[in-house]
Amino acid sequence: MIKRIRQALLIKPSSLKPSEDNFEIIGVFNPGAIRVKNNIYLLLRVAERPVEKRKGFFPSPRAEHGKIKTEWFKIPEYGTEDIRCYTMPDKTMRLTFISHLRLARLDSSGFTVLETDEKPALFPAEYYEEFGMEDPRISEIEGIYYITCVACSQSMGVCTTLIKTEDFCNFERMGVIFPAENKDVVLLPEKIKNSYVAYHRPAGEHLLGKLTMQISFSPDLIHWGRHRVLLDTRKGFWDDYKLGAGPPPVKTEHGWLTIYHGVYRQKGETIGTYCAGAALFDLNDPGKLIGRTKDPIIIPEEPWEKEGFVPDVIFPAGAVMDEYGKHIILYSGASDTYVTAIKLSLEDIIKDCQ
Repeated sequence: MIKRIRQALLIKPSSLKPSEDNFEIIGVFNPGAIRVKNNIYLLLRVAERPVEKRKGFFPSPRAEHGKIKTEWFKIPEYGTEDIRCYTMPDKTMRLTFISHLRLARLDSSGFTVLETDEKPALFPAEYYEEFGMEDPRISEIEGIYYITCVACSQSMGVCTTLIKTEDFCNFERMGVIFPAENKDVVLLPEKIKNSYVAYHRPAGEHLLGKLTMQISFSPDLIHWGRHRVLLDTRKGFWDDYKLGAGPPPVKTEHGWLTIYHGVYRQKGETIGTYCAGAALFDLNDPGKLIGRTKDPIIIPEEPWEKEGFVPDVIFPAGAVMDEYGKHIILYSGASDTYVTAIKLSLEDIIKDCQ
């Protein structure tokens, strides 16, 4: 592991107000991050559910015409193995909460929250966002901020959408760019050989091989092709169950530094433990692996990382360089409940990759 130079629990569910009075916030986590002039902007995932309880039933909120409509379903006799959802008799799944995105502003150090918006910056509005918007990542490309976001719905499943903004006040939805089941999509902050580049994680297992992260290229950020494997799971390692990109890659003199999450499961576990590691890719060929950490750089060890809605989860989704360009600050979801900041030595991470 890499020594934590500085860390902070930045935002708790109690720090925010729910979008509607009859809802409660159960988690604020997995924030996208970007440095804008002298501040750092975080785009937070806010998960909320109805306050009301009905014996023998579970709620499944969904967005309809800008409002949340809650549907109630009988709890299946076989119960659930996952606190986040239930499997229905027809084998489909329904979430027990709904998520939107909210903006927070930090000072230049990245460790002091100056303000957090009371209202959502982005609320589910399109049909493909029916069950919520999750896990945003932010990349600045040629002066425009592009947000990749997981969207959930009955019709489109778990897919990835693209949103752009110039000021974090006005947002333009650009539609679905990776269909179901695909998530953990991050964009390189510059074109490579006149093409946009994305790292992404097809979520479904297949019978012929391992779960993988992949690289794809696009002329316009909408149409993606030239897919190939970037990283795969490693049996017996901390990322043997599944893996996916964390924040967008950071450009260094040694290569594109990519922080990613990996999951391992002990026998009998359903969700497993989420840790973070790193990989380094060639600057001119971002699909060419230079090196990869053998061990995770951070693991759940603080109380807020080990206890919460989903315990034993640390999920970095945003990263910025500190004020001096020497260290990297990771903004993570902890236990699907909190937002944290962790400062690490950039030099130490790169050494671990090599």
